[in-house]
Amino acid sequence: MKTFVRSAILLGALLCSTATFAQVQVASATKEKTPTPEEFEANVKTMVLSADYMIQELGVSEEQGEKLKSIEADINQQLGTVSKLDPEVRDPKEAEIYAQRAKMVESVLTPEQMKKMDEVKRALLRESYGMKDAPPAGTK
Repeated sequence: MKTFVRSAILLGALLCSTATFAQVQVASATKEKTPTPEEFEANVKTMVLSADYMIQELGVSEEQGEKLKSIEADINQQLGTVSKLDPEVRDPKEAEIYAQRAKMVESVLTPEQMKKMDEVKRALLRESYGMKDAPPAGTK
């Protein structure tokens, strides 16, 4: 009986310390995760939305939707090709592919849709970071 009680107390203490440690880590991870205004802006700029998500959220026409899906398929094929390269070669090529994608998407969407896409990205990032507010657009 004494062994059982000791084991139960030891197990309880172990569980409590683990739970406390986990809570501390979550709190500190949240603090580290909150970006500076510059980081937030960089994340908005580099965030990529799928063609299906843009079609759903931006109210694009059928023709625009087809173009967005075509762009996505082409970009995914290019990324698949460079993914096998060494990181020092791959990373600059991926950055170039994503920049090309951004220009292609911008050529398909209207200025209003581009503005809405920016707002959607900001909302998603705020939610991701657990932020109520984010820096205004263009703030550095």
